[in-house]
Amino acid sequence: MTNAKRGRPVQYDREQALQRASDLFWSAGFAATSLDDLSAATQMTRPSLAGAFGDKEALYLAALERYRDAGVDALRETLSGKLPLRTELAEVLRKSTDVYMANTAHTRG
Repeated sequence: MTNAKRGRPVQYDREQALQRASDLFWSAGFAATSLDDLSAATQMTRPSLAGAFGDKEALYLAALERYRDAGVDALRETLSGKLPLRTELAEVLRKSTDVYMANTAHTRG
């Protein structure tokens, strides 16, 4: 007897769904973001969202963790110790400014 999984196979891109949810949370805020908004943004039904991430808070925390991990990875890459510290810190500042000011109408911070 095999222990094959039942049900339909996963048909979504987790990273893409988290990016879309992050963008929505960032622009509207946690409280103002509804499950219907998240469903539309991620192109997933509400039951699929619940199955993939749990509730809205769990999705928010997963999106926040993904964002944090990307930031830490970028810092590790930039602050590698391969260049003088002053040069690496200047690069951190430059990259941060590029990210935060990418859209001056809706700056992130």
